[in-house]
Amino acid sequence: MLLKKTKSLCPVCLQKIPARIVGESDDNVYMLKDCSQHGSFKTLIWRGVKSWLLWESLNDWEPERLEGNESITKAERSCPFDCGLCPDHLRKACFVVVEITNRCNLNCPVCFASANEKYKYDVTLDDVEHMLETVLRYECKTSVPPVQFSGGEPTVRDDLPDMVTLAKKLGFNTIMINTNGVRIARDKEYLESLKENGANLIYLQFDGV
Repeated sequence: MLLKKTKSLCPVCLQKIPARIVGESDDNVYMLKDCSQHGSFKTLIWRGVKSWLLWESLNDWEPERLEGNESITKAERSCPFDCGLCPDHLRKACFVVVEITNRCNLNCPVCFASANEKYKYDVTLDDVEHMLETVLRYECKTSVPPVQFSGGEPTVRDDLPDMVTLAKKLGFNTIMINTNGVRIARDKEYLESLKENGANLIYLQFDGV
């Protein structure tokens, strides 16, 4: 049963290709797509046709757009090849995620954040300041969204409290730490420094630990 026509990417060459979302006799929902160079692909995306239809009905809404704000990225090749604040995605943020490292103090096999890869990604305090100022300049002329420091595991950074201080100084009132909880459970002084510097929400990942 054809449920929806959409677009996707070939997992080999990453070219945009037509795709179909179908419900099959096993009551599962699959995405079917065909690449002229690399063949056909079938991927399970949902269990239960009825619940998928309900979910789709709830997604029929238009996010609030930010009128009068300028885009940073030009839409030349269309989604997903143009990345950033392009005219097609210039919308009000529900919250802002700042990834400050890809290092982690765990090695979970289900990690989707590319943590502990061979290459190392660590932003500087100046980088964070530039990111947050960009958010304020381009996205937040009406209100300031929450900011979430993430990774990797952000608490492997000894200077995370300084980043929290910076966010607070720039006007972010809700400052979240997306963490597996290992360091803050073992290092009370570090936890207290996060709180004293302005962090007011800990976002724990129980599926990770």
